[in-house]
Amino acid sequence: MTQFSSHDSRFCYSTLKCRATERYDGVNFRVLRKAQREGYCAENLDVLILSAKYGLIESDYAIEDYERTSANSAITGEYSFGFLHLKRENYREIFINLGKTYLITIELSDGIRRAGQNVLYATGGIGSRVPQMKQWLRGLN
Repeated sequence: MTQFSSHDSRFCYSTLKCRATERYDGVNFRVLRKAQREGYCAENLDVLILSAKYGLIESDYAIEDYERTSANSAITGEYSFGFLHLKRENYREIFINLGKTYLITIELSDGIRRAGQNVLYATGGIGSRVPQMKQWLRGLN
């Protein structure tokens, strides 16, 4: 049985495993958590996270704390061949918000190619991608 930490903070400081969306504390995760708290995040939203240690995981996947980044891992080599298995076959849209290193990995995925025209990419630097994600999340309801 997976043991999760329980806490009220934004970030999982525990050494126990906790949900990926609690463990990671980048600005995109803060935006996602705020959207969930404030009710403008669709309840049926599937959030997948590309992790330097774990590969592609669901947002509630239990993970331990670790020190590994895309810069110090072989993520493009480890996870590039058909790793993306979408939870459903018919998404209305797929929104991808990734930095350059991770974006190369995801673009190599067969799952993204099969999704075709329903794929939207956040563009620019992190300061440009965050408002794009907020707008996309608000438009789901």
